[in-house]
Amino acid sequence: MVCPYHAWAYDFDGKLRTARGCENVDGFDKSEFGLKQVRVDTMLGLVFVNLDADAPAFAEQYAGLEDDILRWMPRAGQLGFAVGRDFHLKANWKVVIDNFQECYHCEPAHPAFVDLVAMPTYRNKTHQYWSAQTSDMPHSNQNTAYDFRAGRRRFRVRRVLRLAQPDDLADAGRAQPDDPADDAGRP
Repeated sequence: MVCPYHAWAYDFDGKLRTARGCENVDGFDKSEFGLKQVRVDTMLGLVFVNLDADAPAFAEQYAGLEDDILRWMPRAGQLGFAVGRDFHLKANWKVVIDNFQECYHCEPAHPAFVDLVAMPTYRNKTHQYWSAQTSDMPHSNQNTAYDFRAGRRRFRVRRVLRLAQPDDLADAGRAQPDDPADDAGRP
């Protein structure tokens, strides 16, 4: 394996094989610069990397998450990647997370969403490192923001936010839309 930035090369066991110019550095010991072990777990076809190799298993830390997802979306493990978007937000990550976690603001701020969702059935259940937001069937298949085609699909509003360990939230300024159509027409 070769790092594309510095061109250091590693064996498949993570030991540093070569480092350009290291022979010119007094006391450079390649054995001190090997790759570190990380913990890798999978759930429903997704790969989760924890930089703490001694951390508890993902299934233990996020107990109940897979079952909850499968309850709402039984074929979740069969889904494939469709589209990805990065959103660069000029906001404090705490504001972004707080806004995501509650829907008290939804009626005045998101009337099209409220028109679609059965708000009296809207639930937000928080767990130690994740939360689930759900609602019953939509009022209609169309409104000003969303258009759902008739078919064998059941609609549920479902958002899962992976909250890692508190010190692992440095990149919370990146957000993903629940659905690519959510930001249709926006730059």
